[in-house]
Amino acid sequence: PQDSNGIRLWETFGNYAWAWIHKHPDGDAWTTEKRYPLRPRVMWKHWRDAETLIGVRFGKQTAYAMLDIDKGSDYLNETSVRDIFGALETIGITRPVVLRSSWSGGLHIYCPLPEPVGTFDLAVALKGTLEAQGFKVAEGQLECFPNTKTFGKHWLKQFVEYQGHRLPLQPGSGSTLLASYNLQPIGGDLERFWSHWDFAAQAVDMEMLRCAIAAGKANRRKHKRVWSKLH
Repeated sequence: PQDSNGIRLWETFGNYAWAWIHKHPDGDAWTTEKRYPLRPRVMWKHWRDAETLIGVRFGKQTAYAMLDIDKGSDYLNETSVRDIFGALETIGITRPVVLRSSWSGGLHIYCPLPEPVGTFDLAVALKGTLEAQGFKVAEGQLECFPNTKTFGKHWLKQFVEYQGHRLPLQPGSGSTLLASYNLQPIGGDLERFWSHWDFAAQAVDMEMLRCAIAAGKANRRKHKRVWSKLH
């Protein structure tokens, strides 16, 4: 795309072009496109089209994470969101970017990073941190993107994708930026979103995050050893 926002959208969310997702706004289910990889101009075309919602998945590395709080979740309130912010601060993520995900009223909490990290490692650290603070990571309540996916049996050529998520601020979708202190709408344009994104990424304490990732790896290895011994 020629538009700077289209270029930035691809640079931020186009890290993994395979198995992208789309659906009609009035549809019930997302469709995974496996016939061909997503391309920059296709992403930008669909993002601007109010008749097509578009989303992406994660690859081996990522420079962001996202938390999803659905409408009807026990955590869809200011107090719980502030507590989630507090949990994120313990791993160095101090300035998350909050959006209303759609007209339904759910929330997407983006955690931009200044540099890429291992996707699965980040997923383990994020889920472990939230659960350690008493949050229930579950569909309909609080979901982590990237998720701690299972791994397919490579000898059978099985591969399990990370869960996909919709792109932010699509026209007509109801997605808009929210003020982090009171969750009130403050705008819906990409220029403002990138400004918040860059500020959030610069505020991340990568040393704390790397420590959390290392701790998550160690805990997972310990759990696997116990599981193997018991079974």
